[in-house]
Amino acid sequence: MTFVVVEGPEGAGKSTLVRWLGATLRAEGRDVLTVREPGGTPLAEAARKLALKSRHDRAFGAELFLFLAARADLVERVIRPALESGQVVIADRFGLSTLAYQVAGRGLPHADVEAALRVATGGLSPDLTLILDVPVTVSSVKMTRFTHGSVRPIAAHLDPELFILMPVSPRRPSRMPPGGKWRR
Repeated sequence: MTFVVVEGPEGAGKSTLVRWLGATLRAEGRDVLTVREPGGTPLAEAARKLALKSRHDRAFGAELFLFLAARADLVERVIRPALESGQVVIADRFGLSTLAYQVAGRGLPHADVEAALRVATGGLSPDLTLILDVPVTVSSVKMTRFTHGSVRPIAAHLDPELFILMPVSPRRPSRMPPGGKWRR
């Protein structure tokens, strides 16, 4: 069972890295599934549309639960079955994004958000999380909602065996590491 998550601020190159990593592992003969959050199931796509594209004002708690409903459905219907069948799953976002947006960005209580995350994921956590560390000035070029700042303060408290902080060049934010240099 291998579950890899790519995290980082908007505009850091998460989607590009997920595609590159998926293609690289497929070229090595691995069965790979890539997913994005929120999304990946009809319910998750509907929650994504409400959370990201709705013009309606909403409470921060309501926004949290929209994202968590999307995640719960994706985990149960897509991610867990793929992992159980032996696929490598690579996700564009997962739990750290929720903590960054809902705790650091929206001010919701950390312990409450973590508890809700555990319920939504059924306790599933990534085997490895790659955190793209890009200067806020670079990532903010693509931002349309709000800036939650650098990932460094969050990354400083994470287990280095489960999380890798990957610096991203300000000149070429979406350039992927050459020849597998991302590996430990």
